[in-house]
Amino acid sequence: MKKFMTVLLSLFVLCGALTGCGDKNDKVQVYMPDGAPAVSMAKLIADGYDNTEFNVVTPTDIASYVASGTADIAIVPTNAAANLSSKGANIAMVAVTNFGSLYLIGNGEPVTELSELKGKVVYSIGKGNVPDLVFRILLDAADIEYKFSDTATAGVVSLAHVSEGNEFIGGMNAGKMAYGVVSEPAATIAQGKVENCVCMFDIQSLYSSLVGGEGFPQAALVVNTSFLENNREYVRQFVETFKESVKWAETNPAEALAAIKSAGSTAVATLNEKIAKGCNLGFTWAAETKDNLVEFYNRLKAVAKEGETPVGSSLPADGFYLGSI
Repeated sequence: MKKFMTVLLSLFVLCGALTGCGDKNDKVQVYMPDGAPAVSMAKLIADGYDNTEFNVVTPTDIASYVASGTADIAIVPTNAAANLSSKGANIAMVAVTNFGSLYLIGNGEPVTELSELKGKVVYSIGKGNVPDLVFRILLDAADIEYKFSDTATAGVVSLAHVSEGNEFIGGMNAGKMAYGVVSEPAATIAQGKVENCVCMFDIQSLYSSLVGGEGFPQAALVVNTSFLENNREYVRQFVETFKESVKWAETNPAEALAAIKSAGSTAVATLNEKIAKGCNLGFTWAAETKDNLVEFYNRLKAVAKEGETPVGSSLPADGFYLGSI
């Protein structure tokens, strides 16, 4: 009887450490934007995780959940994490989890060099944000002049924007758009829906050719620092489980799709092995890739125009980048 009571007391203490074990309102809150970041969390969602609630939200809303402290753990764009930190959010970056999922696709005349896009209009998702800015980085590096317009001009690349990949797919089907920078899963879906649509450039590969490394640091796992201080063992185990399962969707796409939909995903209509692999998911401790992150932030700032603030004026201190829990 004494042994039973000791075990029972231990379980009670463990629950108390996670603030409100069994109460939905006090569950650990994990947030992620819809799309590739949600795919990386699919295994944990599918299996369930102790006293944890998973929430897939729109990319435009993710920052507010992190800034308000609603999210105990989250996946966010790496530049958004830096911005939130500089604005006083109590977060630390655990690891980069997505190394770019952008592709230039189209049903126009095939091109094999970026310079061949001169005289054409290229549509991009994410106006003023990472998808748009990374493409500008590549154009600048290749010394290719560009302007913002949906009208083609000889000798320059015209940059226009769409709200999401599906808008570009519709534009191609209507014969109004021919080249676009979109992310997975739209990049693969488009090639199955639009006649003569092909992938012309892997944006990650082009960025890697420019700076080295593996793609570009698009998204990262972050943790609320107060939550980390009070629940370090929980976070350590969560991160280890996530690390081991981040690529699970590549071999279990149907189960992964069902899992993320159960957590609120509406943007991922189809998921297969090709799409999952195209998300370029992985896990690299933030401290290990800090130099790559800082270079990425500086390159984003260099191509940003007036009114665009992909990264704040000051970058996070070294303590922001974790190398262990």
